[in-house]
Amino acid sequence: MAATSTVWQIALKRILERPRPQPPLVPFWSGAGYPSGHALSALCISLGWLLWLRWHAVGLRRAQLTAVRGALVAWPLLVGASRIYIDAHWTSDVLGGLLFGAMHFCGSWFIAGRWPTGAAALTDTG
Repeated sequence: MAATSTVWQIALKRILERPRPQPPLVPFWSGAGYPSGHALSALCISLGWLLWLRWHAVGLRRAQLTAVRGALVAWPLLVGASRIYIDAHWTSDVLGGLLFGAMHFCGSWFIAGRWPTGAAALTDTG
């Protein structure tokens, strides 16, 4: 899934060709900025781990599981915030990356036929 998310973000950047801000920290940064590939990939990876935890979190205490889930939710948000902070992307680039990441993840799992459905998916932990 990470490889195909990279293909999507490169294709979208080439089609849209939206320029990046000119960051003072890295003055020679070039290339299109929309969508943020870092935010897109971080969200796909984080959602993948969250889904994996849904089925394989055997042996973890509730507090541990909550902490891991919280870290996995915060990670793509922190990646996106860091891209804005260093002036590598506009805020809309990061939001677009998160949006395309969520769409890519959901579409990939739907196409793969592995989307959990029914009451069994809501109660099955492993």
